[in-house]
Amino acid sequence: MKEPFSSSLKIDWLSLRFHLKGEDAAQAIPVLVGYAADPESGGAYGIVRGGSKLGSGSLVALQFFAPKSQSPLIWGDKPVASLRAKKAKGGGVMLYVYIHPPGLTPPGASYVVDQVLCMILNRAPWEIAEAKVTRIDIALDLFGVRLEDVAWGVRGKRIRRPFVNAPTLKSLGFGSPKHGAVAIYDRTGKDGHDANQPWTRIEGRLKPACAVKHLPSTKNLFARLDVVDVRSAWKDLGRHPIEAEAMLALAQLKGWKAVVDLFPKDTPVPFGKTVAKALQTATPTWWNPDLAWDAFPDALALALPAKSNVVEEGHLF
Repeated sequence: MKEPFSSSLKIDWLSLRFHLKGEDAAQAIPVLVGYAADPESGGAYGIVRGGSKLGSGSLVALQFFAPKSQSPLIWGDKPVASLRAKKAKGGGVMLYVYIHPPGLTPPGASYVVDQVLCMILNRAPWEIAEAKVTRIDIALDLFGVRLEDVAWGVRGKRIRRPFVNAPTLKSLGFGSPKHGAVAIYDRTGKDGHDANQPWTRIEGRLKPACAVKHLPSTKNLFARLDVVDVRSAWKDLGRHPIEAEAMLALAQLKGWKAVVDLFPKDTPVPFGKTVAKALQTATPTWWNPDLAWDAFPDALALALPAKSNVVEEGHLF
């Protein structure tokens, strides 16, 4: 039975950097240290001192929680954002703001922008629009898609970190984490979802080093992704299903071109060319990277709500 298909795109992590100089930097640190030192900050403002890992090498580190109830005031269980302040080379202070998944939901995003960035950090909308994006994770969820049913590839990036929990493929990593990477992994049964419904996530972990206002110009990261239905291609070639499973396993761990390389190129009728053509055209009907990317503007607007006026004053869209 064919699984019903649907997809969803979201921003799953966002890191921003603000460079404060002069009087701006001098005023910011005492305020942030005050929040960290005040034992009442947690209950009154949802602000707690950052842990040792976050605070290592920092002037001050904080975690921010959004309220899940206003009357009575009850703070959420997980931080929506965290912050590190460090001395900047050449003078001033660098503020690093890490927005976590709970801070990228509609209520969490409004709280992060309006309360954390605009009020607590005293950043104007235009300053948020000019902040540098040090990392953005863009997640595409494919419901009804089994990770192990097809072969995956990212043009220009090698498969670096395949993980197989015998006999099932569980995750694939492409590229270097230092320069932006793509991870594809099985999410079936996670976060309370139906364990009988296949769920695959494709996550691009980008480090664009651009201003927030330039994020709408981000290129479609899924356009470089190859999704190959090896079983279908092998069936069209008239090959045996058992052979198809072996070719699928090879393509998943080494890339589909590794399958082509199995066949000699110096034969009178190179079968490798036939195989290559079959694999290149064996794209599943559910895979449409352009359609998936159409949801990016809405996902970005969710992470940086128009309510903050970043959209209007920073010309984000």
